[in-house]
Amino acid sequence: MEKKIEKKYIPLAAYFEATTEDKLTLTFSEIETIMGQPLPNASFLNKSWWKKTKPPLKHFIAWTDYGYNVSDIQLGYYVTFEKTTTNLVNSELYP
Repeated sequence: MEKKIEKKYIPLAAYFEATTEDKLTLTFSEIETIMGQPLPNASFLNKSWWKKTKPPLKHFIAWTDYGYNVSDIQLGYYVTFEKTTTNLVNSELYP
């Protein structure tokens, strides 16, 4: 099954593609500004929305395709994204 990002999450994906930070915390307001529109209600109510790993993945791949996972969530306030340690370890061992 081909992963396809929903159009409204493309600016968020571009943000993660461009960032060089290994760890970053974004407020919900900052994420909405990056996207240019509001986050869905589910993102304010359910931590599972941020850590979803099963289809449909139309929002999740905006950050996972660039090596980030969600490490902390304060619903309605902020989300912390971190580069996976596997990617960091492999890049240090095999430059």
